Amino acid sequence: MDKKALFGFKNINLILNFIFLAVVVFIMVLFFNSFFTVSFDTSDAEAEIMASRILFSPNGFTYCDKACHPGIIDYDIASNATMMNERFSKALNYTARKTPILVFNSNLSDSTGQKISSTYFPSEDEYQKFISLSSYPQFKHVQKSYYVLYHQGNSLKPGTLAIDMVIEVE
Repeated sequence: MDKKALFGFKNINLILNFIFLAVVVFIMVLFFNSFFTVSFDTSDAEAEIMASRILFSPNGFTYCDKACHPGIIDYDIASNATMMNERFSKALNYTARKTPILVFNSNLSDSTGQKISSTYFPSEDEYQKFISLSSYPQFKHVQKSYYVLYHQGNSLKPGTLAIDMVIEVE
């Protein structure tokens, strides 16, 4: 082999080595990027936090006499739509950032399943509009059901609080 042929062979070999190195680096970058998640879906956690705020906060539907009793629903509030909307507004405005909850529906039922009260926030028309839009990916329809006690008169009665929310997914 002469010197010119050897020089050409070294150049071709060098080019092939760079191409191989570029392919290996590209595969390693793809491999390491597959381990990292860029975004998290927090809509379920936000719905749980909002439901907890409603059930356990003095700004929510909690029964309060001299003290507040978390997890016990005040029947007077639950049966009055205006008071429910006022309390729900307070629970929504408790956070510093914009809340992702767009509409809300709560249904309080007794232990036999008989509906005691139903409340829509901000209104039933808005709720129906967003329920129909919840099939789009930027909205998520979340349904939660909780066994609760509600205070009516001087007694505590078992019941179920069903919560429907439409949440804006970021």
